[in-house]
Amino acid sequence: MAPSNQWRALVRGRLHDLPKENSNIIRIFLSSTFADFEAERNILFEKAYPELRTFCDRLGLEFEVVDMRWGVKDIATADHSTSSLCINEIRKCQKLSVGPNFVCFLGNRYGYRSIQPVISKTEFNIFQIVAKKQKIATSRLDEWYKMDTNAKPVVYVLQPITAKFKNYFNVDPAQEEAMMADRRNWVKVATGLKTLLKKLSQIAVEDGLLQEGDKHKYFISVTEAEIEEGILNYKHNESHCFCFIRNLTNISDASSNENMKHLVDIEENNELDTEGQQLLGNLKNSRIPGKLRKANIKSYTLEASESGIDPSLASHAVYLEKFCENFIQDIKTLTQRSLNAKNQKPSDQQQEVLHHAHFCLSKVKMFYGRADLIGQIFGKLVNPDNQRPLVIHGTSGCGKTSLMSMVASDATEWLGSNVVVVYRFLGTSSQSSSIHQVLKSMTLQICEAYDMRPPGGLVLDTYNNASTNFPKLLRAVSATRTPLLLIFDSLDQLSPMDGAHKLNWLPKFCPPHVKIAVSTLPEEHGILPTLRRALPDDEGYVAVPSLAESTASDILNMWMGMVGRKVTTQQRKVIIGTFSRCKQPLFLKLVFDEACRWNSYTPISEVKLGNKIKEAISLLYERLETQHGKTLVSHALGYITAAKNGLSAMELEDVLSLDDEVLDEVYQYWSPPNKGMIHIPPLIWARLRYDIDDYLVDRQADGKTVMALYHRQFIETAKDRYLKGEDRVNRHSLLADYFLGTWSEGKIKKLFLSYTQEKYEADRNVQRQPLLFDSRTYNFRRLSELSFHLWMSGRCEELVHHCFGSLAWIRTKTEATSVQETITDFNTVLEMEPNKDYQMIRDCLRLSKPTIEFERIFKSGMSNDIACELLGRLECFESRYPNCVGHLLAECRLYCATTAATLLEPTYACYPAPGGSLRSTLIGHSGGITALDVTDDQSLLVTAAKDNTVRVWEIETDEPVQILDKHTGPILSAIATQDKKLIISTSTDNTLRVWNVVSGECLYTLPENHCHNTDVVCKQHLT
Repeated sequence: MAPSNQWRALVRGRLHDLPKENSNIIRIFLSSTFADFEAERNILFEKAYPELRTFCDRLGLEFEVVDMRWGVKDIATADHSTSSLCINEIRKCQKLSVGPNFVCFLGNRYGYRSIQPVISKTEFNIFQIVAKKQKIATSRLDEWYKMDTNAKPVVYVLQPITAKFKNYFNVDPAQEEAMMADRRNWVKVATGLKTLLKKLSQIAVEDGLLQEGDKHKYFISVTEAEIEEGILNYKHNESHCFCFIRNLTNISDASSNENMKHLVDIEENNELDTEGQQLLGNLKNSRIPGKLRKANIKSYTLEASESGIDPSLASHAVYLEKFCENFIQDIKTLTQRSLNAKNQKPSDQQQEVLHHAHFCLSKVKMFYGRADLIGQIFGKLVNPDNQRPLVIHGTSGCGKTSLMSMVASDATEWLGSNVVVVYRFLGTSSQSSSIHQVLKSMTLQICEAYDMRPPGGLVLDTYNNASTNFPKLLRAVSATRTPLLLIFDSLDQLSPMDGAHKLNWLPKFCPPHVKIAVSTLPEEHGILPTLRRALPDDEGYVAVPSLAESTASDILNMWMGMVGRKVTTQQRKVIIGTFSRCKQPLFLKLVFDEACRWNSYTPISEVKLGNKIKEAISLLYERLETQHGKTLVSHALGYITAAKNGLSAMELEDVLSLDDEVLDEVYQYWSPPNKGMIHIPPLIWARLRYDIDDYLVDRQADGKTVMALYHRQFIETAKDRYLKGEDRVNRHSLLADYFLGTWSEGKIKKLFLSYTQEKYEADRNVQRQPLLFDSRTYNFRRLSELSFHLWMSGRCEELVHHCFGSLAWIRTKTEATSVQETITDFNTVLEMEPNKDYQMIRDCLRLSKPTIEFERIFKSGMSNDIACELLGRLECFESRYPNCVGHLLAECRLYCATTAATLLEPTYACYPAPGGSLRSTLIGHSGGITALDVTDDQSLLVTAAKDNTVRVWEIETDEPVQILDKHTGPILSAIATQDKKLIISTSTDNTLRVWNVVSGECLYTLPENHCHNTDVVCKQHLT
């Protein structure tokens, strides 16, 4: 983790010099030429990748290979973007992978040399000068390159293939002849352009107009460009990179042998490309050995067959096995070495703090203007008379999160250089969706920032205890006189678990030197009305207004400058005119992102921006569908949106590989490379991800880095567009199949490709999904996602068999997470549709929760296994509810009969059962109970105890509403008023206190000599 000083600053909320976020991914970019390494790729897919996935599972890592050439015939795109896409993927691998991140295969072929998609104006002008001097015709150059003055500096852009050849990608059988003609014509154009640019750049170097290094990009292959990025220019290559070199010895006549032409570089005249061979030799014999140590380079020499590498030949089979073994061992060794080299793996708490710091900084970097609004917010925060939380509210897309980020960033300027700032951008990480986890992590951060001893595990292990401790901690902070600012952004993003939306956990009164700022949508979950009831003073609220047009124009200039772009005067008028119809920052961001795609020569008639946020998002989705295929886009975004906590990149590729409709669309241009193993080519998702990357966020969930749409409006639009009716059921059903492991571990799934009329029975090569990967490694993803998708797809029998009626699932879920999270899964389903079977088991878990949590916290060694709890409480309901309860109890008996553990197995229903006199056990007081009161409508329970506190509970949910702790002696009595607004309590400290139920504030303190009946005293005061 970060050095102590760096970490200390981070804990106190500072945003400078942030350490890199931790990753749990092994992500490897695989670079090579095309068809000549097909056999090697296939054996890696069949044998190496499954073994490496299992290896990484046991280390708590995710394994992912980015092979942009597996499963595709060529990498041509209409807009010539594939090369830049590959470089982008290499950089992502270098950023994310905790171990190896780049592997290259080199054979006897140098590889495809693409045309430069962009040429600087300076170089283009040089080429024109050279051409004029040498009397070289440049009509083709002028025809295919257009000057784009929207780029800074100005560039010439290679036009899309389809600008001239409309049928290049047309797969309509009726247009096959036109397609083939366009493809032949493009080959001629591309060959001519490459030859011309090489010639002009060579002459320019000879004439001293260009440097030798500037010429290089017009000659090198795509593969060498990738190797430059992944190895030659990467300073950590020895600990992250490998190179596998294969030399075939008998291919001297390959240029005249049709079956061998794919093994070497052949020019248009059917001659060997000697220039390419020279560049390849230099790469293999000089450039790579000069940068990579020998241990990271593996070499193989063998004779080629008529078709190159033939797995049916004994010598080639031995080679492939050896190659596969070396690949597996090298990846394992480098992964383990990388993990061992880390001084210390960051804790979950450290990762959480760092995540929110990086998230905050990303918003600050893009922020501009609104100084008056920030001044208004801090004006209220610095006001010493304001001891209430400050509420910032506004419509979706108005910029609340960016404002909260700036408040966190600017706090030292307004609240003092010693202020501690603790911020949580709720819903952006796995620990910031549950209010229990939020309070726990913030408590630990505050304690570390103020050098306080953190509470013991008992205090933070449950929501009740954590919420009780939080105001006490703030009072302890107040006593230090060092200011503290707490920021809770997007309260509406909290999960409803533990009654988070009722805001009982939020202190309604801030002790001196402590400030709290929260933000929320105005209507979501009733949060703002709840806040207004608890905090009625209008001075405690700031409404976020729309952006002024002048501010929007300035923001647009800043953003354009950051990405090296601008727009023409006419294009700017269109942008500002469109923005005037929806003056929200999110809408401006959408318009900006679209404008970045415009060239200076883009016709205004082609500009589509929409008039509202959702309309702009719909246009974005529509454009993606046109570019990448409607089925691919609708299903990919549908799966990401349908997932409970998002999907990792590997999970999405696996899911798409199970989707026959997607594969049918993808493989309309070519057949799958391996008939026995079918997977979606990584290039397909990478292209789509490249175009939508700005609208996806990576976050941690269930121990994985998952993708999710980055804003509520994107999610809602995707639901409306891609998750309606049968589409919703199908997306959830396939996700259920995936997390069940229905088609994993070599199971065969049929596929029919309608375009080619081909039938396959193949392994889809997807991740296995056991409940546990081994005895110590839980499959948190299955535990989190499966029950949700089974229910949403209407597969109730399987929901019973695999989840709600499965002892293995309940036991594992409870052990891996908590009883409460298991109960929450039941609640998620019961909120959508009542079910007596599920309710019985849920209520049984609620009754068993204190016993199970006691064992977990204190490790008492008591034999209170969850199977025994279920048997002892549910047996009397078995005949009445045979479907789920009966199935579950049968598994409990089987477990008790076969386990080696010593258990006290109930032979009949001997514990309080659901629906009986005991509904639940409320845990919170640390002293004996002295008084109880229930409101007339039976919605609230008031308890008093010898621990000097009065607690208010919501009876429906068993959650604490308030903890009243101003008394200094044991409580004698406590009574609630009929309107539920006040509570009156008496104590041995000889005071009577009147409390506000909603805010928890002590309104009055009266001296009282309690020498007579204290209940009478309370009732007298009530009247």
